[in-house]
Amino acid sequence: MNQVLQGFEHDLSSPHPLHRQVEQWLRMQIASGALSPGDTLPPRKEFCELLGGINHLTIRQAVNALMRDGLLYSIPGRGTYVAEQKCQRQSIGVVLPSIDDEFTHALVAGIQDYFGEAGDRGESSVRVVLFDSRRDPQEEIDSIAHLKDLSLDGAIIFPVAYGDMVEKLVQLKADRFPLVLIGWVPGIKFNSVSSDDYAGGYQSTVHLLEKGCRRLAWIGNRKSVYSVEARFEGYRDALSDSGVLYDREIVGDIKQDLPTGSFEDALVLELERILNVDTRPDALVCANDFIAIMCIRELTKRNIRVPEEISVVGFDNIKEAATSNPALTTVCNPMRDLGRSAASLLLKCLEDPHRDPEEVVLPVELIVREST
Repeated sequence: MNQVLQGFEHDLSSPHPLHRQVEQWLRMQIASGALSPGDTLPPRKEFCELLGGINHLTIRQAVNALMRDGLLYSIPGRGTYVAEQKCQRQSIGVVLPSIDDEFTHALVAGIQDYFGEAGDRGESSVRVVLFDSRRDPQEEIDSIAHLKDLSLDGAIIFPVAYGDMVEKLVQLKADRFPLVLIGWVPGIKFNSVSSDDYAGGYQSTVHLLEKGCRRLAWIGNRKSVYSVEARFEGYRDALSDSGVLYDREIVGDIKQDLPTGSFEDALVLELERILNVDTRPDALVCANDFIAIMCIRELTKRNIRVPEEISVVGFDNIKEAATSNPALTTVCNPMRDLGRSAASLLLKCLEDPHRDPEEVVLPVELIVREST
C-alpha cells in the first residue's frame, strides 16, 4: 500500500489544482487495482508524508470527492477504505447551447438513455451535470474553461459557436481531459459525433434538381458552426455534379451571429436581396429549419407561392417543420442518436484514456413534404 502511494508525483505544469491531481491519481490506482477493495488509507498525517508532504486539507478535498462518488468509504474511529467497485459511479458534464431547445432535449434524452442502459447492465453508474450556455458564447467558454476544476470524469460538449472556444477545447485535449464533441473542428482531431451534414446538403439539392428547379439559392450563416459550412459544400457540389451553374449572387450569408441574438431582420434583408436579383431563384436551400420556416412566411407575405413559384428545403426536422404551411421538406438530423453515440464514445474514452480520437458520423435522411 505505502509503495503504491509513494508513486504520486505533483505536476507543477498542470493547470489542475493539486487536490484534483491527487483525486485523479487515486482514481487511477483504484481503477487499475493497485488499490483494492478493502484496502485502508493511511492516517491523514502519514498519508500527507507519503504523497510528498502535501497539506492535509488538499488530501481531505481529494478523499471527500472520491467518497461522494462511492470509491471510498469511512468508518468513524476506524479509517477510510477502498469501496467494492461493483458499479463505479462517474460524473459527466454536458455543456449545451440552451436547455430550452428542442434539439437539446433530444440530445440529452439520448445521453441519459445510453447511460441508464449502461447502468442497468452493471457497466457504469453515471451522474450527468448539465451546463446551460444560454446561447452566449462567452458563457460557454467559461463553462468549458472550468470543467477540469470540477470533480468531473469527462464531458460532452455541444457548442453554441466555435471561434475562441476552440482554444479551450485544445487545452482540455492537451490535459487529457476526456471529452466528446457534438460536431467537429477542421484540422484538429477530437473524439466527436456528428451528422453527415455534407450528405444532407447534397441530398436536398439533388432533390430540388430532380423536381426541375434550376436556380437554387442558398441562405444561412456559414460562420456560425462548421456543420453549416458542410451543408453549404454539399449544396455547391451537387450543383456542380449536375452541371448546374453555381451563382454567388444568390448565396445569402446572413451577416449576424445566430447564437447571440435575434437575426430575423438580417435574414429578411438577405432574402430580399436574393429575390431582387435579375433572375429570381426557383428554390431556396436553407441552412436549417428555423431559417426555412421564416423564409416561407416572408414569401407568403410577398404573395410568392411555395412550392409553385419557389420551393423551400430546410435541415434538422424540428417539430414545426411538419406543421408549417406548407409542411417543410427537410433533412432529419438524428439528435437522440447523436446523444447515444456521444455517451457510448465517452465511456470508451474513460475506459481507455490513451485510445486514438474517433470521429463518428451518423447518416441523415431527406423527409419530403409539401414545400418542394
